[in-house]
Amino acid sequence: MIVLELKAKPFLTPGDERQFWHYFKATEYKLGFLVIFGSRKLEIKRRVYDKARPSH
Repeated sequence: MIVLELKAKPFLTPGDERQFWHYFKATEYKLGFLVIFGSRKLEIKRRVYDKARPSH
């Protein structure tokens, strides 16, 4: 299973990235894609959550 978040925004904010990491912390998922399609080009960010790594 993966986390998939779609955003219709021209750009990501640091708060968007934090929110995405919170999804990992709250679930057992380890792989996620953050898809931003509000700007001229489609952006896809792949994130892997590793509980051994310190959180931000």
